[in-house]
Amino acid sequence: MFIKTVFIILSFLLFILPIEVNAVSIDASGYWNLNITEKDLISGAGSELKSEYRSVKNAVKLSIKAQKKWTVDVKKMDTNWPENFTLKVKKHPAATTP
Repeated sequence: MFIKTVFIILSFLLFILPIEVNAVSIDASGYWNLNITEKDLISGAGSELKSEYRSVKNAVKLSIKAQKKWTVDVKKMDTNWPENFTLKVKKHPAATTP
């Protein structure tokens, strides 16, 4: 009888205790496409490519709305990139954090 009573009380508490939900909304908009041609070679045929390419400002926008603090991790997935390739993402100065 004692175990049944404890089970009923615990079950009741489970249903009345608040449940925390971390809802997140992520919206991505924009597009950036880069065509690398012979004009990107530093010194013509046989030379290296420019070391840095940048999109125009606000080419791609990522909006995240969350109830709590969040982190965005960015990484490259394509295995065809050179080992010394670095992908960088910059937070807009006007962006707000929760």
